[in-house]
Amino acid sequence: MAVFLVDGAVHAVVGHCPHRGGPLGEGTVRGLVVTCPWHRWTFDVTTGRCLSHPDRDVASRTVSLDGDDVVVEIS
Repeated sequence: MAVFLVDGAVHAVVGHCPHRGGPLGEGTVRGLVVTCPWHRWTFDVTTGRCLSHPDRDVASRTVSLDGDDVVVEIS
């Protein structure tokens, strides 16, 4: 799971890039877009939509805060 804090909101997507399994949580985030550090594929952190290859989205997850804990719904 890759979790991102962007402008005070927490977002989560599946943590590996569908291209070659790159670690999205280690990618560069600009605005609401994370770039995979291995091959530069880009994803919207709010939806998991792949911006560079539209047929290769990753799943997004609902996130909530419980005090200091980040709770990611996995279903």
